[in-house]
Amino acid sequence: MIYKFKLYNRYFISHTLLITIISCITFATRNTQLLLLNIISIMAILAVFDLCIFLFKKSIRREDYTFTFLLTAALVLAGLSIYTFFVINRVMLYESDHTVYYDLTIELWALFKKSQIKGLAGIVLSCWHSDYSYLICVFLSSVYSFMPHTHEMFILSYYALLIVPTYITFIIFAYSIAEKAKISPRKMAAIFGICMLLFPLPHFASLLGMPDIFGLFFCFSTMIILINNRMERYDFFICLLISVLTIILIYIRRWYLFWIIGFLPVYFVLPHHIKGIKENTICLSCEKGKNALGILVISGIMLSPFIYHNLINRHYSEEYSQWMIGGMTFELYNQVGYLGILFAAVLLIGFVYGLFTNEIRDLSLTSIIGFVISIFLFTRIQNMGKHQSLLLVPYYSVFLCNYIVFSLKKKKFVTFILVGCLVSILLLNGLSSILVWHDDLNGLFLFTKYAISSRFTWNLKF
Repeated sequence: MIYKFKLYNRYFISHTLLITIISCITFATRNTQLLLLNIISIMAILAVFDLCIFLFKKSIRREDYTFTFLLTAALVLAGLSIYTFFVINRVMLYESDHTVYYDLTIELWALFKKSQIKGLAGIVLSCWHSDYSYLICVFLSSVYSFMPHTHEMFILSYYALLIVPTYITFIIFAYSIAEKAKISPRKMAAIFGICMLLFPLPHFASLLGMPDIFGLFFCFSTMIILINNRMERYDFFICLLISVLTIILIYIRRWYLFWIIGFLPVYFVLPHHIKGIKENTICLSCEKGKNALGILVISGIMLSPFIYHNLINRHYSEEYSQWMIGGMTFELYNQVGYLGILFAAVLLIGFVYGLFTNEIRDLSLTSIIGFVISIFLFTRIQNMGKHQSLLLVPYYSVFLCNYIVFSLKKKKFVTFILVGCLVSILLLNGLSSILVWHDDLNGLFLFTKYAISSRFTWNLKF
């Protein structure tokens, strides 16, 4: 208890200090009308990094703290270099979806400058009614309001505040999978971290000015909690935490709801360890079911205005019919285009291997069923663009981890070949995304379907 008190006391002091600093800067820059928004913003960011610390301490062995921290720092700096290279060395025409969150941030500031009540009401009502809520803008305001208000600085701001914690959850997720599969967590975390840095799909929309990748922080946090908690007894704290994560995820972008519907129900229905089809095929009658019911009740109550305004009173299939190109079969073809056929083959190997490996079979089966459910339901409305395909990245990540597990369980020479092929494929995909533009699936054998953007020209400084 004394240790916990000291820990909480340390958090209280550091958080109070940061809030005070932000408040002083706000006053110094004569943005006093944004004071309340900036305080809310810094509290939201602190909560995100507090969750990272919580997951880190719950999932990582103490002897691996230093290694994991240095690995994460290296990936973050490498990612920052990539993002900085893009925003500095291109002349970009920001338009359509690529400028939405930038415009929303300016709009939110204008609301708070008119009235604090209007600003707070705007945040709440946008979550309930709008296709694009102000919620991501809230997380960004505490830093971005003091920086040059350009699209380039907007991207670098959300990299630091939103993508960095997302990287942290990538590493913790890989570490958790390694522990589950009984392989070296350090090797697993390093390989998976490099792959996620090179994997073009998570970064497509982000590099264009759309911070939808932040939703992956909540997806991966949820999966980490579930992987590391067997749910053998009812745990109100875990139920509340998962409920809050899923609610924020939906408010960040509504289409992440399709991942929630695809993954969580399947996870709670299937048993934790599927060694056969004999026992515990349906788990809703056990303690796991009580946790599922608790999450459903808490989330349902807190999401009731959203459900009423967005799910009951709207007809999305009509509103988004112009983006409906084909059904589920076409969407699978579309996803292969985003992945590249070689990387899609890697994920297929990972999925098959997961089905035949006891330690990771439950998560693999959950992911493939969830993948099918998510795509089936989404294609009742429209097909997926680059940013909407982010809701499938958690599934792809499970299959990718399975492939890495498969590789690491081989002899060293074979491991080197398999991992080398994986990194080479992703590197080729990334380079092709920058240098080559494919309007259709004609680059599948090495390349991904789309380049970063056709609406920019390079303005190299060296």
